[in-house]
This record gives sequence, C-alpha cells and structure tokens, in this order.
Amino acid sequence: MATHIHSHDTDALLAGALDHLSRYLQTGCPRAAELAHLLLDRLNDGSLDQELATSCAHLDETLMNRNNA
Repeated sequence: MATHIHSHDTDALLAGALDHLSRYLQTGCPRAAELAHLLLDRLNDGSLDQELATSCAHLDETLMNRNNA
C-alpha cells in the first residue's frame, strides 16, 4: 500500500532537497548530494503534479550523473 505525503510534508521535503542541493553546489559535499537525492526520491511517490514530478526527476538524474562523474 503506497503512502502519500501531505502537501505540507511535500513542501518540507522539497525545501530540504533544494537546501541540500544548494549546499552541494556551493561546497561539492557528496553527502549533501546524497541527501538531496534521498529527498527527491521520497517526493517521487505520486503526490506531486506531473510537471513538478518531471522536474524533480530531471534534477535528481542530473545530480546523480554529476555526483558520479
């Protein structure tokens, strides 16, 4: 059974993902990239509208490709 996160939780997860992404881009910290990835992955549960879900998926893919390079 899939659990859907509520709007407030979605906002908090998205804000956290952006915060970690920003930290990664500023410092290159691989842990910040990992945390951003985990939060973006958590957002991919079907609770986001399609456009935002697609944007998060592209961001996560780019982040993982850059972090693994």
